[in-house]
Amino acid sequence: MKKPELFLYLSMAALASSLLSWFVDIAGLVLAVPVLMLTRNELKKSALKVSDYSLQEIKHLKIARILSIVSIIISALIIAYRICILVLVTMGFLGY
Repeated sequence: MKKPELFLYLSMAALASSLLSWFVDIAGLVLAVPVLMLTRNELKKSALKVSDYSLQEIKHLKIARILSIVSIIISALIIAYRICILVLVTMGFLGY
């Protein structure tokens, strides 16, 4: 295999991997938002009817809410970072 062909395959693999990572971040964000809304609704219901859930289940709901908030923050930061890098690289290629 010649070097240009190897570089072509490596660049295609890098492009595929970067596109896949974008989709993974967006999928994580799309999953975390409904989970946050569901746990919030369940915690409101548990506040109204204490007998429906045990203390352990309420604790699990609170932990799930915290984890989904953290995952939303992390995904948003990663997406913002990648957009900044994309803008900087594009400006570098265009000569600004």
